[in-house]
Amino acid sequence: MEKERKLIRLEGGALSAEGQKLKGFLLTEVKGQERAVKDLVRAFEISKAGLRDPNRPIHVALLLGPSGVGKTHLAKMLAKHFFGDPNGLTMVACETFSQPHEIAKLIGSPPGYVRSDEEPLFSQFGIDRYHFEYRVRHEDGFFENNTQLGKLIEQRNRLQKRIAQLAKEGKLGTEVSMRLHRALESIKDQIEELNQSADYLREQAGAKALKDLYAELYDDRKFDLDKHGGYKSIIVFDEIERADPRLHNLLLGIMHEGRVTLANHSVTRFNGSFIFMTSNIGWSEMKATLTGEGIIGFKPKNRSNQGADQLIYEVAREAAEKFFEPAFMGRLDRIIVFRPLDTKTMAEILELQLRDLRGRIMKSDVPIDLIISPDVKNYLIDRAMKYPDQGARLLLKRIEEKLFDTDGLIGFINSGKVMRGDRLHVELEVHDDEAEIVFFNDPNSNSNPDDNPRLKRVDPKLDEADGDTDIDIDTEGEGEDDGDDGKK
Repeated sequence: MEKERKLIRLEGGALSAEGQKLKGFLLTEVKGQERAVKDLVRAFEISKAGLRDPNRPIHVALLLGPSGVGKTHLAKMLAKHFFGDPNGLTMVACETFSQPHEIAKLIGSPPGYVRSDEEPLFSQFGIDRYHFEYRVRHEDGFFENNTQLGKLIEQRNRLQKRIAQLAKEGKLGTEVSMRLHRALESIKDQIEELNQSADYLREQAGAKALKDLYAELYDDRKFDLDKHGGYKSIIVFDEIERADPRLHNLLLGIMHEGRVTLANHSVTRFNGSFIFMTSNIGWSEMKATLTGEGIIGFKPKNRSNQGADQLIYEVAREAAEKFFEPAFMGRLDRIIVFRPLDTKTMAEILELQLRDLRGRIMKSDVPIDLIISPDVKNYLIDRAMKYPDQGARLLLKRIEEKLFDTDGLIGFINSGKVMRGDRLHVELEVHDDEAEIVFFNDPNSNSNPDDNPRLKRVDPKLDEADGDTDIDIDTEGEGEDDGDDGKK
């Protein structure tokens, strides 16, 4: 009688180590959009497990939502995680592709036509460049394993062993020795020359040098996926709704087959690509469903957060389906709707922006310690939250307006009123309902300005003879230029 087999139930699957690292990084850098991060990490894990269709891109997503909530920022942070550079992606500004003939910038022009000698944006090197450059600069043994350098090192080692073996056997005569050592010196000279080229590429990574090396390794016309090495690429179609329909048709082949044929008949493969299409489609409809206060001036009426999420998703998807053809929508892996930013999320984004600001200051010619009070932070957030359509972009603009000004931090640095190593406190003072951002210099680096009798307020005027002058803070209107903050 056959013994009954007992099956073991599996539970508690987890992310890979690389997936956990990616998730942690994105959640740190992209605030308030946990669902978008989750979908992106899921696509990465499917690819890592080897279960995705090898002839399609890794991930194709339509990112919907208002301006300034992190759609493009998500793609930039993915590039920073993979390649160490937030700009390490191919950006297609779709407003510049509103006419059919402009598609030639992407796929090239046929021989004999205007710009036929220019490399199209969607060449294989064009989309692989950032990952390839990262490997050239950072991957140990890249040249030894992937270029002529490795072959020469192998030849050198074999020749050295041959000389040693002949000497041990007593067969290394003068003539043979001279011939072998000349060959060995020639190989060593070639290795030194290639090593210098490798050092140049690692340090400079010049576009032409990188392209020549890429062409040496991978012939675009005889592309071998196994030889290719699995380069990742990130491609963003910004404001996809503004592109000519011919661009949408071009995308159909990329999304479905992971490839496109260029005007010179070479084929570019996108099977290692993360493709994002951003759009504001549906935002007016989403905003119309929200009333009251809460989510940047809007709050779904009589709905839980989960119910509001589902409502916003349905409204956005319906708007997208009205605009795009069914064939286009059917080839998307995900439609991700970005939520408007609430006060808590804006506070987290402010901390990230201030972190980057402090980093730039510490790398400047006059590094100083900048301490910004909670009152100033709340003031900046409140000012940004007045304009729901502009998201985090307005927050960054407020930081630059109030701190990066000739009557503020810039003026103090350039006039020498603050010196290297000083500690500058930024405080908020209110007089007769008028808010004023003020700066205090603490050259002795005491931690609390209230406990430091030596703490001196910094005069915002560059010319000390002019006396004290308050910084003008507009508490009522935001100025005529605010209407442009939400534009991409």
